[in-house]
Amino acid sequence: MISLNLQEAMLYTPKRVTNRVNLNKFNMLEASTKTTGRNDRTWSYAVFAEKHYPNEWENKVVKYNPIFNQPPLDEKELFNTVIKSIRKKKYSGDDREEVPTELVTYSMSAYKRLGIKKPNFIIERLIKEKSINFLFGPKGNLKTEKALGMANALVRGKSFLHYDCPKPYPVLYADFEMDGYDIIERDDLYAKKYGGEAGDYFHILQWEQQKNQNIPDIAGPLGQDKILSRLENQKKLVGIPPLFILDNLRSASGYNENEADAWRPIGKWLLKLKGLGFPTLVLDHTGYDETHMRGTSSKSDWAYVCMGIKARSSKGSKVAVVDLHFDKARGLRPDESGRFSAQYDFKGNWTLAQSQKDEKDEKLVAEIKVWKAKEPDITQDTLADVLNISTGKVSQLMKKIKKQEKPPFAK
Repeated sequence: MISLNLQEAMLYTPKRVTNRVNLNKFNMLEASTKTTGRNDRTWSYAVFAEKHYPNEWENKVVKYNPIFNQPPLDEKELFNTVIKSIRKKKYSGDDREEVPTELVTYSMSAYKRLGIKKPNFIIERLIKEKSINFLFGPKGNLKTEKALGMANALVRGKSFLHYDCPKPYPVLYADFEMDGYDIIERDDLYAKKYGGEAGDYFHILQWEQQKNQNIPDIAGPLGQDKILSRLENQKKLVGIPPLFILDNLRSASGYNENEADAWRPIGKWLLKLKGLGFPTLVLDHTGYDETHMRGTSSKSDWAYVCMGIKARSSKGSKVAVVDLHFDKARGLRPDESGRFSAQYDFKGNWTLAQSQKDEKDEKLVAEIKVWKAKEPDITQDTLADVLNISTGKVSQLMKKIKKQEKPPFAK
């Protein structure tokens, strides 16, 4: 390697303030005969490569390992030390934000005169213009199916479940993990249900169709800018900033999902898209707690709606039933953010389904009727004991039974 002066060495260093003495390790790149700090030399190049060759930096580190080290680090040590470290945390990215010269404030009356428009719902009571949203759930729990069904309804201005889509709205669906034909097979069912081609209102960005079957990591500016370019292109074609559906977050980025700092570049990008008028729906997984998205809680800080989806066991059934809940519902009223259930018949049809609570109540009602038929004078306390529920619950179910038994036109 050629000798490096201080200015050239700075290309290899992380974008952060550091003491000058900390740059000494970059001098080790001069000669492979130096044995001190073998990992430091390789790590220094890896930081440089990760920044300048984001799609092939690992291969380059393996290739140049013999240059920095004689003998070279063995492959296991190389991956467990240098490469693992840089996979875990981005050292080379310049994520410093431009500092404003001063902050701007307004009187409330002046603020209201700025002409800020009230955002409309592109899907009534669910997704607004200029918003960040999440659909999350365990693996294999119909996140993609629901997102594809909703997208097909949205691009044609059709209703989906109990949500109305006021008018056709464009969608860019980014698939980072499915087989190339799999998404066609699934979408054909929805296209048949809703009818007609959506044209430029429905665009697909699919990983298999890219050069080297690769879409750059969305944690970095390369991946972010390329996706933004496609969003802006579709906007020019239809005149409306499309909804960006990202399927899914884990496949689109190798960021450390447990660190708020690692999430920040992606979160700031989604916030930028929002500012540019592009709403987003991000598909994500749950962790051990299936009521929340896995990883850092900061993911939902700028979000509007975070909806959880969980499939029920449906062995032997021709339909899949899912339970849905809101983990966050900014901009929705309490009566718009309650739990509900839906079912999918794998023929393009999504319909509302009976909730688990309603199913359980129906079973209890049937049992109460059996007990009342056998023992007409049975008390509510006794029913509570035999059914292992509270007296208050028995009273509630008894009122439901009376309402069911009431003649249709009785006063």
